[in-house]
Amino acid sequence: MLFNVRTLLRNLDVGDRRAVQVLYERFGPRLLRRLRLRYPYLDAEDLLQDAFVRYLRDDAALLARFPRTSSDDPELEKELERYLWDHACGVATNRRRRIRWRRDPGLRPVEPTAEDLERQILAIDTLRSLDDCLKRKGSRTYLYFKLRYHQGWAPREISAMTGWSMKITYRLKQALDIAVKECSSELRIRRRK
Repeated sequence: MLFNVRTLLRNLDVGDRRAVQVLYERFGPRLLRRLRLRYPYLDAEDLLQDAFVRYLRDDAALLARFPRTSSDDPELEKELERYLWDHACGVATNRRRRIRWRRDPGLRPVEPTAEDLERQILAIDTLRSLDDCLKRKGSRTYLYFKLRYHQGWAPREISAMTGWSMKITYRLKQALDIAVKECSSELRIRRRK
């Protein structure tokens, strides 16, 4: 079944609860991954929930403001995801501001220690090294890695976008698993069980 953004938006406009579920299932997982990466110190699930609740509440003002200019359905889907992402980031910014300015000192965010910052820098360096290593393992495998884990696309979406068969997509997943093991060994990265 093809995903039709225009039909989904029309159904959301009239308050169809099934459309709300489809919207959440379609965009929720990718937005959640991105929120966890961008705001590691906030509860990403709460942010996502608040973003969708505010986006879909009864007056639907945010939904009504979504510009429906693109005639191309895949492009409209990207615009809708970008719009939801921007809204979720706004919710996160408000939450962060509220925590920062709250009068109760017990509720203030904990300032990171030098050890926390060092750990974060080491993690970033490790991820860069892993990225460079995966790049050397093969262009298709690396492209699959970027689409799947950086953009958050599902295997079916990758297959549709690239023109690869599902069989090739799953083989690339296996190739990526092997490449990650090899790179982990080369870089002496301990993998969590």
